[in-house]
Amino acid sequence: MAKITITNSGQTTTLNETNLPEIPEDGLQRIVSVYFAKKVVTQNGTSVTFNRIDSLNNPQMNYDAFLGQTIYLIIETSNMRALEIDAIIKPSTDTITGSTDSLNLMKFNPEAQAGSEYEASALLTATVGNFDALNDRDGSHAHYTNLETNHADKAIIKLQLRPNIRATFDTWATNLGTTSRSLEVVVERHDKQACAYRNTTEEIYGAETFLNSDAEGRFRIVNRVIFTIYHADNTYNILELNAGNRRRLAKVENNTATQATYFYYNEHDVEIEVATCNLSSVLGRTNGTRLQNVPTGYISQNPAPAGGEAQTNYYYANGNIVTQGTNTANPIVRYGALTTNVVLVRMPDNLAINNDGTVINYVFSGTQRRFCNPQCFAAFVGALAQFGQRMTSTGMCFGDATSYPSVSHPNGDSVDTTYAANLATEQLKVNGFHDYGFAHILRGQTGWKAQLQNSTYHTNHETHLHSGDFNDDFLQILNA
Repeated sequence: MAKITITNSGQTTTLNETNLPEIPEDGLQRIVSVYFAKKVVTQNGTSVTFNRIDSLNNPQMNYDAFLGQTIYLIIETSNMRALEIDAIIKPSTDTITGSTDSLNLMKFNPEAQAGSEYEASALLTATVGNFDALNDRDGSHAHYTNLETNHADKAIIKLQLRPNIRATFDTWATNLGTTSRSLEVVVERHDKQACAYRNTTEEIYGAETFLNSDAEGRFRIVNRVIFTIYHADNTYNILELNAGNRRRLAKVENNTATQATYFYYNEHDVEIEVATCNLSSVLGRTNGTRLQNVPTGYISQNPAPAGGEAQTNYYYANGNIVTQGTNTANPIVRYGALTTNVVLVRMPDNLAINNDGTVINYVFSGTQRRFCNPQCFAAFVGALAQFGQRMTSTGMCFGDATSYPSVSHPNGDSVDTTYAANLATEQLKVNGFHDYGFAHILRGQTGWKAQLQNSTYHTNHETHLHSGDFNDDFLQILNA
């Protein structure tokens, strides 16, 4: 019977079993299990485990991970400490790439220079009992005190499920479409010597394939825009510097995806999946213009979304939208049409996360302006986590990119929040918005509001804080 082996190029070839040397009879060296996992950090950042993710462990979902997501490949062994193991990852069918050859993916290299920590490779090699895949940007994993106790028989590979070339990524994403596709893993001893696989009772030469059956579990990926948000003190944040400060926001772009998922990593590198939001693309809007009357010539009208001050929208042949409402300062506002579309996410109606000391909590009040620029929402999540208390938002923009009664934040690049009860608390909130890239923070001037640092006075802001014009320089595109 022919077996397969992994070549130095990261492909597989057949191996003639009749030429194999004699297999040892005692002390079986075994690759027990191979699976993809998420890192789980507990005990204030001192303990790490791995949660297996596949169709058996996630049966209620039709996917396990996203194209472009950072993830771990775990190879569990027995009697193989200090030995190297080769692995390749390949699609189960030819749908993603046009073949079932191994994928060139971005593997974490702890010895690489800063800024080049991930390198494209089809052949993934790891040493059993080596924990460098868990290094932070300072080159240390010593903060995890349970490695020898719980993980000495594992080979650990950290990788991003994407190629290094954007055009290739886009091809994979297009081929994935709106479906999920499975990946398999082929493993073998790096020295090409024999070992047992799973629960078999003999050591054999050649490679073995894992995650290739429903009984063992399948690893399924789908398209998704991915946002990563870091705590300021997270030492696993290896994003590039911006004006001397390390970025805290990252994005994996995906032009095929219909949803965006937001992950927050706190100071202990605990992963918190914050939200998944639907994406939409609508015609962009200019800042609003205050009007005295609704102009004639509109081609249709509709009630505005209920629950806020907007009442009626009037639509014009040139793409303009005029909104009439109950706001006394801005009773009628015109939002001109841009020539290009903007992408928006539908925000959750509220968030109430409390995980490992991280609080991400907001509610809306008196508004249906619950759409947002996707990057702006990532920055908002960062500001929420830094603030660590509940915020009350009076809105961003509507699903058509207008923002009545505001004239200054169409297209969802700004957020309004009600003031906190005192200066100290409000300053914490302002600092959060400032630190995560909101360029213009507008406030009132009565009482203690005039003392708020990192903010500017603007009329009509005595009742709410305006945090606007998110600066895209604060965000790094990982697959640019």
